[in-house]
Amino acid sequence: MFGRILRSQTARVATATTVAASTAIAAAARCEAAPDKGSVPTFTLGRNRYDQSSFTGRLAHFREMTDPKTLLTTQAELVEAQALLAAYEKGDAKNASDAELWEAKRIVSAIIHPTTGEQMFI
Repeated sequence: MFGRILRSQTARVATATTVAASTAIAAAARCEAAPDKGSVPTFTLGRNRYDQSSFTGRLAHFREMTDPKTLLTTQAELVEAQALLAAYEKGDAKNASDAELWEAKRIVSAIIHPTTGEQMFI
């Protein structure tokens, strides 16, 4: 009888694990499709590009902040991104597209510590 209970519990755990894994894979697939390159949301300084009230939005934001390509960002690119955001804040970046502004914000947010303003070497 104990063996039958153990097999039953093992089957339930395996089923739950399979369901959880397939749900996570489906969510990740939706997240991969979420940041459509053709549609860039309007840039707003101080706001997130992705909806933080949904799992897929938080996942897309985390994926963007931990993108390994950020490690290849040069000091000049970082300074340029900071200058673009500063110009936007003053109202001088009228020719910058939303995509350029979001990319500048991504670079600055991924490299510069939000509280101290220092570069993070992670």
